[in-house]
Amino acid sequence: MSRNLPASRANSGPSGQARKIGPQSELTSRPKYVTIPEFGVVAVESRHAANWSGPSWFNEDFNKFVFVISGCVQLRTPDVKWDLHQDSLVHVAAHAKHSFKDLRGSPVVIYVIHYREKILPAPLAAALRRQSIHHWRMTGSQSNAARLVRQDLQEMLFEQVIRHVGWEALLVGLLIRLAVRVMRVSERQPAAVSPEAGSSPLRVANYVAALANDFYRQQSLDEAAAKVGLSRRRFTELFRSLTGTSWRQHLLAIRLNHGARLLEETRKSVTEVMFECGFDDPSHFSHNFKSCFGCSPQLYRKGTTTSKRVKDGG
Repeated sequence: MSRNLPASRANSGPSGQARKIGPQSELTSRPKYVTIPEFGVVAVESRHAANWSGPSWFNEDFNKFVFVISGCVQLRTPDVKWDLHQDSLVHVAAHAKHSFKDLRGSPVVIYVIHYREKILPAPLAAALRRQSIHHWRMTGSQSNAARLVRQDLQEMLFEQVIRHVGWEALLVGLLIRLAVRVMRVSERQPAAVSPEAGSSPLRVANYVAALANDFYRQQSLDEAAAKVGLSRRRFTELFRSLTGTSWRQHLLAIRLNHGARLLEETRKSVTEVMFECGFDDPSHFSHNFKSCFGCSPQLYRKGTTTSKRVKDGG
């Protein structure tokens, strides 16, 4: 059974259906109410008027993600305060006592996702529940994560408006994907690179370690340097000193070795292998693979298969 629940800056349409707030939408000066539908999640956009004010404390019986698009807002608990700037994301667990206050008179625009915890897989829900409030500031080394979070939120708002078949299930899936993204950011943060913390060699070393798990993403040298808060030249120097090779060659080697492993251990087609390694051009993949291993991907698979048969068959 759906219930009307208080939302910090949330708007809802008739019958609790979230509506898209366009450029001409009225600014809100006080928290409104939003209905969480039966399937368990709703996303809203909220634009604060200059005189926006909320209650002294929220104590809500639902969970929420809050993502700052523009402006600066302060999140307060009885013990801690966080200044949330553009690309800040917070997760607030149910019954976590908190409040919001707009800062510096700048226009505040936020996205808020309200959801019932039961729709998340139990391990993921438990990870989010370990802290009553999680805070991620996705700038610098986490700028790509912020872009992906924006895309997830934009897709949720779009699906709520268009309502194509299966949109409810898709919203749940997008929420789960968003939660996984940010908890992986949390896992990386203790060893993560940051323009504000750690020496330059340490930040590059952390980036090198992380590259082993996200080599398939499309990225440029400039983006890699920006991710650790260094100039392209300085990043290139440190990367070579740590790995003995260039960024491009190191990334290429990781991709090709992964491709070789897939050819050896799976029945995936060469096209599938190419895609999963981060290549988008078959001829480019084949050319680089042959340069590295001395034969085409097809011949490599036949060779490893033959070797395995000889080894296994005696």
